[in-house]
Amino acid sequence: MAGKSEVDTSGSVLEPPPGLDPICYLFLGDPENKTFSELERMWMPVSCAVAFGICSLVANKGSSVPLRSGMHKHVLWTIFGSGFGEGAWRLKQKMDSEKDLQYFHYMTLHPEDFKAPERKKWAEVMRPWIPFR
Repeated sequence: MAGKSEVDTSGSVLEPPPGLDPICYLFLGDPENKTFSELERMWMPVSCAVAFGICSLVANKGSSVPLRSGMHKHVLWTIFGSGFGEGAWRLKQKMDSEKDLQYFHYMTLHPEDFKAPERKKWAEVMRPWIPFR
């Protein structure tokens, strides 16, 4: 189809665009999920599932319906919240990797702005200190 951009939804690591430094491959995805902890990985899906489930209970309470009424709705909203949180996590990862890639591309084009800092010893950094007694 002409005019439609194709999106890679396979979850695999993308290839770097032409004309960029090949090292930018590092910024195009993390298929092994090594850059964050398991707690950080599950935070968004679990918190969204809990929030959606609680909202379903609050909706029952607000309409003066017993909380146990419509349990299937509570379960479905909790599952939907988990899926929503997973989608939000993936969108965040995609946006973060694109931002990192843009930063890296800028750094490769302007190396004069990113020189290595001058190394100093602690004796050069610390001011003299004499304790008062």
